[in-house]
Amino acid sequence: MTKVEMIFYKEQMEAVKKAREEEEKKASDKLRDIAKNLLQKGISKQNIADCVGIPLKNVEELAAQLNI
Repeated sequence: MTKVEMIFYKEQMEAVKKAREEEEKKASDKLRDIAKNLLQKGISKQNIADCVGIPLKNVEELAAQLNI
């Protein structure tokens, strides 16, 4: 592989990595929004953690931020 090809390959891999990270962030933000809405509706923190698939600790932290 030439130097130019290697540079191009590295740039491609970085772009793919960045795109994956952005998608993961969007998915994480969506789950957080769902958990927030469920907390506001009075659903238990444990049920939210179980159903949404996020750690109970994260749900508890979110509830504390929302003063719930």
